[in-house]
Amino acid sequence: MTPDVEQQIEDWSQTLRSAPTGQRFLVSGGGTKPSLLTGTGTGTGTGTGTAEKRIGSSLPSGSGSGRTVAEQSRALAESDGAAPQTLDTRGLSGIIEYRPAEFTITAYAGTPVSVVLEALAQHGQYLPFESPFHVATGPEERSDDAGRWRRADLAARTTIGGLVAAGINGPGRLRHGGLRDFILEVRYLDGEGAIRRGGRRVVKNAAGFDIPKLLVGSCGRLGVILDVTFKVFPRPLDYLTMRVMSENIDSTIEIIATLTTHPWDLDALEVQPDGSVLIRLAGHSDALVKHGQRIQSRLSKYYSSFLTGPQQHQAWTAYADWLWGEADHAVARVPVSLRGLFDLDESLDEMEIERAYGSGGNVAWLRWLPSSENPGTRLKRLHKCLCEVKCCGQVIQGLGLGSWLGAFPGQAFYQHLKNVFDPRGRLGNF
Repeated sequence: MTPDVEQQIEDWSQTLRSAPTGQRFLVSGGGTKPSLLTGTGTGTGTGTGTAEKRIGSSLPSGSGSGRTVAEQSRALAESDGAAPQTLDTRGLSGIIEYRPAEFTITAYAGTPVSVVLEALAQHGQYLPFESPFHVATGPEERSDDAGRWRRADLAARTTIGGLVAAGINGPGRLRHGGLRDFILEVRYLDGEGAIRRGGRRVVKNAAGFDIPKLLVGSCGRLGVILDVTFKVFPRPLDYLTMRVMSENIDSTIEIIATLTTHPWDLDALEVQPDGSVLIRLAGHSDALVKHGQRIQSRLSKYYSSFLTGPQQHQAWTAYADWLWGEADHAVARVPVSLRGLFDLDESLDEMEIERAYGSGGNVAWLRWLPSSENPGTRLKRLHKCLCEVKCCGQVIQGLGLGSWLGAFPGQAFYQHLKNVFDPRGRLGNF
């Protein structure tokens, strides 16, 4: 462990312990924005963030995206007269321990994901749940295109702590499970300034409460993440991607249902904004083509094609660019079931919201360009729509960053957790 980093952690612990009642804290560093904060009033977490304010209530002026830490801090001070303190986790950087033979790696929360991936690649390993900013089929490239350059920049700045706090997974979740299935141990600061650990740095562990999984997606509300231990997997030898064309949402649902109800070991299954379906296979090169041909014969009523090499990488890069390459678009994610996909898609079509469906149709990625006249109109309509279909979503980029959308039946449960981890509410509320 780095002495300077450990001293910083001790200083933060002392600061939280001695802070007066009513003092709030903003945590910045790591994620999709220059500053992603957590705090009572406009919080966004240590990752891609979340705000405690729900749509339908007034959002504070500091909740807009793209503001610096100083600007959001001033906005909070103006709203209730209390100036929050900022904890910048970007200084908590570096790999603490990597055991390739045991398939585990421990890194400080501020460590860029790209640094971890590079270390793992030297031993033929990777993070199977994937960061949505990193394309699994090839190395990141910076091009003259502004959107792709921005996503590559986000990929370089995304941190390990940010991924955990935001709980965002990439396409690899379909086969291997989500981020929460790979986190073994976490060290964090609770709201009282105590340095605590949850889990163990071993793959087989059944001792105590599974605190690491509670922190996944908590967006900094339960504690400030200091370092994380993951279990990792051997990297596949090769990838093969199939593109299947779909005429409408009915055909798309049929394709997904066919693929997910047959014993095919798919590495990823994503529905693109144009309605086409990307199927990614991983394994030995010789076996992939035969595997793909069996799937192709089962989907013979639909036009399909194989993508390899640069074409394959370009297809997945374009998908990631659609999600993250445009800074002026708002982006939201909504967990959804295949059964409810049709009704949701029909409502989104009426609101003219672009969408893609990831993880075999279990996550809807929504994107829209806010109106310059009334930027919050579509956000409110989306919130109402999700309430009607009993879905819960979250804005992860753009206007209303971090706002909860739709129904949130688990709010009372999470607030009980909050009362244990941060009883004085210094890190924001659910």
